[in-house]
Amino acid sequence: MTTKGLVVFSRLFWVFFLENDMKKAGGVYGLSMSKIEFEMRQRINRKFEKIGANSKKTAVPLIKANLDLQEQYWLPYLVGNVLGNIRKTSDNRYYC
Repeated sequence: MTTKGLVVFSRLFWVFFLENDMKKAGGVYGLSMSKIEFEMRQRINRKFEKIGANSKKTAVPLIKANLDLQEQYWLPYLVGNVLGNIRKTSDNRYYC
């Protein structure tokens, strides 16, 4: 094995080791969110803030939220999430 191969192997091993260790411990890694999830959450939040849906009284239905298809697919996953602030009312209106 060459030196370059050894370095790549050792980096992969430590990344794998640290990820598994943190998952088992339930540490920060377990509570972190992916970059895609973070970006989608921000996009949806901006749209709700833009139309003024920031409370139960001003919540809007999905059609008026003007979300694109990708954001609509992400919405059920992000609603009520512990780390997020997107909420859904009992009559299927959304706010942040």
